[in-house]
Amino acid sequence: MKPLATLLHTLYATPIRLEVRGGSLVAKPSERVTPELVEALRCHKETLVALVEAWGWPAALHAGCFLFGPEPRLEPFELSPGRRVTDPATFYARLTLDTLAGPGGPRARTGALQEDLEAVFRAMGEAASSA
Repeated sequence: MKPLATLLHTLYATPIRLEVRGGSLVAKPSERVTPELVEALRCHKETLVALVEAWGWPAALHAGCFLFGPEPRLEPFELSPGRRVTDPATFYARLTLDTLAGPGGPRARTGALQEDLEAVFRAMGEAASSA
C-alpha cells in the first residue's frame, strides 16, 4: 500500500483534487485518475474523506502531508520570505497541536495555520527535490 503522504504528493503533482459527495470520494479531473491511483484512494478512503470534509481542498492536502508524512527536518530553515524557523522542534510541536485542533482552532480560523502548512509542504518538497 502506498503511504498516505506519498499518495497526497502524487495527487498534487498530477494535479488531481479531491471532493467528498455523500460520503464518497471524488477525484477531479477523472481522466487523470489511473487504476493504481484508484486502488490507493480506496486504501486510504476513510482518512481522506475525514481530511477533505474537515479541511477542504487543498488544505486537506497540506494537513495530511504534515500529519502523515516523513519526520520533518530539525535544522533551522526559511519558512517563507522573511520568516525563519530557528527552533524546528518547538515549531513542529505547536504546528501539530494546531493541526490536530482542526479548522475550528484559533490559528486555522484566521488562515495562519493553513499558510504555515502550505509553506511547510513547499519547504518539504524543495528539500526532497534537492536531496
